[in-house]
Amino acid sequence: MSDGRDKRRDWRSLRIAAGLSGVGLTLALSVGVGIGIGLLLDRWLKTNGFAVIICSLLGIVAGFKQLIQTVMQAGREQDRIEAQEREQRRQEALANPTPPPAQPLDPLDFGWEEDEADPSAPDR
Repeated sequence: MSDGRDKRRDWRSLRIAAGLSGVGLTLALSVGVGIGIGLLLDRWLKTNGFAVIICSLLGIVAGFKQLIQTVMQAGREQDRIEAQEREQRRQEALANPTPPPAQPLDPLDFGWEEDEADPSAPDR
C-alpha cells in the first residue's frame, strides 16, 4: 500500500519540479519580448531607445510576477500534498493503534507497601 502512495508522491513532486523548471525560461522570454516590443516601438515612433528601456522594464516586472506566482503555487501544492499525507498517516494510526510501551520495572520494588495508616505499627 505504501509503495503506490510513494509512486504518486514521486509523480506529484516531478510535476511540481517541472513547473518550477520553466520559471527561468519564462523570465528570460518575458524580458526578450519586452525588448522586442520596445525595438519595434522605437523604430515606429523614432524615440531612440526610450521604448526599449520602458518595455524591457515592463518585461522584467512581468517575468518576476510570473516567477513569484509559480513559486507560491508550487509551495501551496507541496503544502497540500504534505497535509494529505499527514491526514492519511493519522487515519492509519487511528485505525491501527499501537499499545503504549511497557514501563520498565524497578529492580528494588518488591510490591510491598508500607501501611502508614495502621495504628498498631510501631513508631520508628
